[in-house]
Amino acid sequence: STPRRDNQFLATIVWRLKEIRNGRGVSQQRVTMDTGVNISRIESGNRMPDRKSTRLNSSHLSRS
Repeated sequence: STPRRDNQFLATIVWRLKEIRNGRGVSQQRVTMDTGVNISRIESGNRMPDRKSTRLNSSHLSRS
């Protein structure tokens, strides 16, 4: 299992990505369409992001 601090770290990353996405006015649907990553499941806590999805979302939001 993943250590608790890793889960907290991932939760912080998810929170920050959501904050950036909302601040730029980018919808969850747009992120999903552009990256293929279902960001709504990640933001709702139903799925923890892996490195690939975190990288894709970060890259997408840096271009938005």
